[in-house]
Amino acid sequence: FANYVLNLTSVNQFNSTAGLGNVSCGPASITSILEFLNRTRFPGIMDGHNVTSLLHNLTSEFNVTQPNGASDVTIVDRLTRYLRSLNLSGNITMRFYADDILPNGPNVTTPINYSSHGTNVEVPDRDANATDFITELVTNQEMVLVLFRNMALGNGHYMAADNANTNPNANGNYNVSFMDPWTGSIEHGEMQPNGDTQVGGRLWEIWSMITISET
Repeated sequence: FANYVLNLTSVNQFNSTAGLGNVSCGPASITSILEFLNRTRFPGIMDGHNVTSLLHNLTSEFNVTQPNGASDVTIVDRLTRYLRSLNLSGNITMRFYADDILPNGPNVTTPINYSSHGTNVEVPDRDANATDFITELVTNQEMVLVLFRNMALGNGHYMAADNANTNPNANGNYNVSFMDPWTGSIEHGEMQPNGDTQVGGRLWEIWSMITISET
């Protein structure tokens, strides 16, 4: 696929629980991903919710609080519990790219079982880069949630991957797009080989990356 597009449904984080809209980017991004999976691969994965009620439910499930929202570790743990509770007809594997979260250091690359609440959760224990992003989204056709850090302000923000071009531009960067819950729209930009991404008028670095796939 030279150009791979999911056409995710846009979800605005400010439609979340009152008082938590500004920190509900994680639940909003996951809601968009689950809505796509409900349409295409796993009917029932929204557990009877519509987009709005699922967003409210996940905001509670992910323990979203002011001022920091939900941590990536909490999202992996709670999303695993949620998926395992649905008794889906197929199997799902989640992969969690995040450096220095394991006690044996950042050089562990063998996938291991992370969560006691479900199987098929793998942790490469390293930062993700553009090659990982494109491989997971395009080659493996997985859903990809990225926790970015704003390189100017330092704050974290989740976005769901919607598009990637596998052929680099002349400058070596890749055209990408994300469902940005802050704007509730698809935002386009470029990703550098190391994963740093210019999108939505801001420069971001990848803090962690969570992928969801059918196995």
